[in-house]
Amino acid sequence: MMKPDDMQYFDKLLQDVDEESLSPEDQKERKIMKLLLKIKNGTPPMRKVGRGWGDFRVFRVGLDW
Repeated sequence: MMKPDDMQYFDKLLQDVDEESLSPEDQKERKIMKLLLKIKNGTPPMRKVGRGWGDFRVFRVGLDW
């Protein structure tokens, strides 16, 4: 469920890669990108759940805001 405008930001998600073979940093980036895409393009209930998980994961992953 990717819109054409999102391609420039989320094109890495379209690449077929084995996530286990990626570095931990790249794995984090892919997880965050998937979550952001769900929040951005999801239905209101999906966005609400995604925002909650996003807040939790920001602290777990250790991102600096």
